[in-house]
Amino acid sequence: MYKKHNILITTTLAATLFISQIINTGIKKTFLTCFKKLAKAQPSTVTNITSDSCLLVKQKNCQQVKIIKFGGSIITDKGATTGLAQIKIIKQIAKEIADYKELVIVTHGTGSFGHPLYKKYNLAEKFNLKGAIKTYRAEKKLNKLFIEILKNAGANVLPINPLFNIACKDDRIAYIRVKSIKKALDNGYIPVLFGTMVPDFKKIGSGLSSDQITTYLAKELGATEIGFGSSEDGVYDEEKVVIEEINGKSFDEIEKYVGGSVHTDCTGGMLGKVKETLLLEDTNSYIFNAGEPGNVTKFLEGNHVGTKITQKLSNSEQEIEKSNFFIQREFDNSIF
Repeated sequence: MYKKHNILITTTLAATLFISQIINTGIKKTFLTCFKKLAKAQPSTVTNITSDSCLLVKQKNCQQVKIIKFGGSIITDKGATTGLAQIKIIKQIAKEIADYKELVIVTHGTGSFGHPLYKKYNLAEKFNLKGAIKTYRAEKKLNKLFIEILKNAGANVLPINPLFNIACKDDRIAYIRVKSIKKALDNGYIPVLFGTMVPDFKKIGSGLSSDQITTYLAKELGATEIGFGSSEDGVYDEEKVVIEEINGKSFDEIEKYVGGSVHTDCTGGMLGKVKETLLLEDTNSYIFNAGEPGNVTKFLEGNHVGTKITQKLSNSEQEIEKSNFFIQREFDNSIF
């Protein structure tokens, strides 16, 4: 019991000190010491995760939640070397989100705000304090802008900072404070999360993609549909024609045509999205062009848009992936 509480306290302190470091650059040694302790404090057992009973409003259930992710390629100029937001497109997206009156969770990538810095400081290979702080600050700047535009459009959004609510283990999500997200939905809010630097039990810190956040939440909440709004009309075949549907079997045939991003992308590009969604058992995913007016609404209203992805990986591959999730239920009651 005491060991478990020490883990939770260390996790909370780690996230708190990360934010403190962003404000005050005089605590680098404390920050690093804390995160090294966090890395050593990981739980020794790994268990498969099942979703808690849903806490959503009585007349609705978890399966009705739509989760939609907007990629950095559509909300930023991903070819820019420094952060440049696509304000006009974000405003259009915000209006369509605000007009939707059912349960929805929004996540977003960081494009030219985060990826160039992530690459510059080689954060995929080794944790770098200075690089992590600069990357987080840039990504948070975009998130603040994104939230502001959503609010101005009339969307009842609630920012949920991944730094305080998510922890990874070797770059894969080990824990999300799902309870906070459920409560936000209960109270009529649209939770908004973004890909950024988060604590990692093994690597001190990880650059977490919003793709991974999206699929993890779909699994935890039992969402039956998730959308990936990108700058492309969908996944293309060798003749640059949009593929209507992909599953585990057909993916083996078309994988060579599915590429990464033409710009700096440290989270896998289009190929990464497809692979993430193929891990989901009972969820249909759609990859579509969110810059085309009306496409976001089409997805939210349950219409086919872009490329539909319907799983399936083999049972053994799914079990390997599930092993990356651990003690979610125990952490859900923590102070993290």
